[in-house]
Amino acid sequence: MVPALFTDLAHSAPLGATLGLKAAFPAGYQQSVYIAYHGSWATTIQNARECEVERIVLSGGQPVSHETFVTGWRAPGKPCGDVETWGRPADVVIGPDGALYISDDHGGRIYRVVYTGTP
Repeated sequence: MVPALFTDLAHSAPLGATLGLKAAFPAGYQQSVYIAYHGSWATTIQNARECEVERIVLSGGQPVSHETFVTGWRAPGKPCGDVETWGRPADVVIGPDGALYISDDHGGRIYRVVYTGTP
């Protein structure tokens, strides 16, 4: 048996993922996997997966850490499936312009994430 290289919370609902190699982001962000999490639809438990985009950092092609990359689709204390939720990420892709595009099947939107440099 080979142990898992990356594990996540139960009921996380990862729906789409993309490798950042072609992203117009700094090199460290290109060596990452971006995952769209639809989120736990009916829970407000603190350790439940948020409706968000997570960044899995790679080193030598292996996952070494993870962090929240984009969030903000729900009000604090509300589950991702609440009627007042603003959105739920469904997929992520890198476009030909190098931007990260996030589809939202709850809000019916496509979000464009671009790197603008350090202010």
